Amino acid sequence: MSTQINEKQSVKPFWQDLFAGGLSGVATVGLLQPMIYYKNMSQARSIESQSTTLAGKMWTFSPRALYRGAGGFAASFAPTIALQTVANSVFANWMNPLAAAALAGAASSIVVNPAELIMIQQQKTGKSFLQTMKILVKTAGPQVFFRGLVYTAGREVAFTGAYLGLTPYMKERFKQMGAAPGPAHMAAALVWLPP
Repeated sequence: MSTQINEKQSVKPFWQDLFAGGLSGVATVGLLQPMIYYKNMSQARSIESQSTTLAGKMWTFSPRALYRGAGGFAASFAPTIALQTVANSVFANWMNPLAAAALAGAASSIVVNPAELIMIQQQKTGKSFLQTMKILVKTAGPQVFFRGLVYTAGREVAFTGAYLGLTPYMKERFKQMGAAPGPAHMAAALVWLPP
C-alpha cells in the first residue's frame, strides 16, 4: 500500500512540472517575442547595413510582424521549459539541485537550438514554419539544426542552473535571514549570496 502512495506521489509532481513548465514557456514567448524580434532585426540590419528594406522593417509595431515565428517558437519553447522542469525534478533525485538544474538545461538545448534557428529565419524571411524548415534543409542539410548546439547548451546550462537551481537556494537563504516568502523569492531572482 505504501508503494502505491509513493507511485501516485511521483506521478503528480511530473504532471505538475510538465504543465507549469509548458505554461510558463508559452507566457514567456508571448511577453518576450517583440524584444526578440527587435534584437534579431537589429543584428541582421548591422550585418546587412546596405539593405534599406531591412532597416525599414525593423521599427514596426505591427503584431503580425512582431509575432512572426512566435507560434513555432512557443511550440518549441513551451516543451523546452517543460522538459527543463521535469528533467530538473528527475536529476535532483541523484545530484545536488544546482547540478540537476544545469544538466536539465543542457538536455533542453537539443530542442531549443533548432527552434531558435527556425524562428530567426522566419522573422527574416516572413515564410511559414514548414517553408522555413524545408529551405534550411534544402540549402544546408538537416545538420544545420544542430549548428551551434554546444553554445546553446552552455547558455541553457547557465540559464536553467540559475532559475531552477540557484534561485530556490537563494530564496531559502533569504527566508533563513528573516524575509517573507514573496520578498525572499524576488530577492533570490536578483541577488547572489555566497554560501
